Amino acid sequence: MLQENIAGARLVKSFVRGDFEADRFEGANEDLTKRSVSVMRFMSTMQPGLTLCVNIGMVIVIWSGGLQSINGQMSIGQIVAFTITC
Repeated sequence: MLQENIAGARLVKSFVRGDFEADRFEGANEDLTKRSVSVMRFMSTMQPGLTLCVNIGMVIVIWSGGLQSINGQMSIGQIVAFTITC
């Protein structure tokens, strides 16, 4: 709708149907606002969730590597090298 208004394709009709076009633009603008708010809510919940999953994975890697290091199956350097490459 904004592109039509900028391009002027509907300029002649807009003068006659000004109220209708204003209502149409307002409806489209409200729809865009609702969608933007919905996407931002989704993104704001996904970022902490993803960070939590990554951190839990790192704890599991370090924990299991520590157990293997205690048993003599892996060295501390190997654990550090693995966690740095992740």
